[in-house]
Amino acid sequence: MIIKKDTKKVLTENIYSVDMIRLKVRVLSSDVEYFMARYSENIEVNYYEDRRFKKYKNNWRFSWNSIFGGGVIGFWVGFNHGSEKIGQAHNLVIEFNPNKCDEIPYLWHILKHFYSDSKKVYCVSGDIACDMPVNILDVLYIPNGRRKTKTFDNGGDDKTYYFGVREDDGYIKIYNKSKELGLKDVDLTRYEVTRKFDFTLEQGKNTHMDWNCLIDINIIANYQYDLSIGLTEKALIYAVMNGYAIKDLTRDYRTKIKKILSTSAGNTIESNRFDECLRNYFIRLTNDISIYG
Repeated sequence: MIIKKDTKKVLTENIYSVDMIRLKVRVLSSDVEYFMARYSENIEVNYYEDRRFKKYKNNWRFSWNSIFGGGVIGFWVGFNHGSEKIGQAHNLVIEFNPNKCDEIPYLWHILKHFYSDSKKVYCVSGDIACDMPVNILDVLYIPNGRRKTKTFDNGGDDKTYYFGVREDDGYIKIYNKSKELGLKDVDLTRYEVTRKFDFTLEQGKNTHMDWNCLIDINIIANYQYDLSIGLTEKALIYAVMNGYAIKDLTRDYRTKIKKILSTSAGNTIESNRFDECLRNYFIRLTNDISIYG
């Protein structure tokens, strides 16, 4: 048995990425109408209208069969939100997954035409992910505050945890990424955070955000038992690592167990890496928009 104290383990193999981004810019209706007309007869573009107050009136769904396999990929464009006043200019939004849409020429045509001015284009929201080379059964989350928590369990390691609701800033989803990708004999768990933004692409290159929304997690497989702790604490750690909810412990023991686990098992999520990932992405995106299209 290995005894190790006061060591916080951080997996260096974690990979951080931007998994979804939504951009917004103010443009003239005549410009949108003229530019988007080129796609009116394209079978890969589905146009539809939505007159609900909380939706965009004009919508384009772009779908594309990936040349690299993996099925259909795509992105969405919306124009003139239902809450906007009547006028000649309205908000044009585009939402896409940077990891799946690079090969779609339509995306770069639109970005080049409408989103090339990094000082006027706003980032509205995004999903930032951390892929950890561990099995989700070895992930132990520590509840934070009173956020709504849901667990979907289909047996074995087919699990998904949700914290908060999709519309909230700081919504978190933790799931078995290897299961989603159909990878066998590979352990991969994704920790995905949805954030709301309100800065331009230019400002995003230097952004530093508040990451208090993050849920602490510990990796059970990394836990190293400490013989110096009491028998009760050992029993409670064993119980928690085998499914007993930390929130059901008394306040004093909840605090003790959290501290022991955070020291010996380690929280693998690094908030500064999320910031770094965002900054690097905005730098790369503005450069790519200036090149492609």
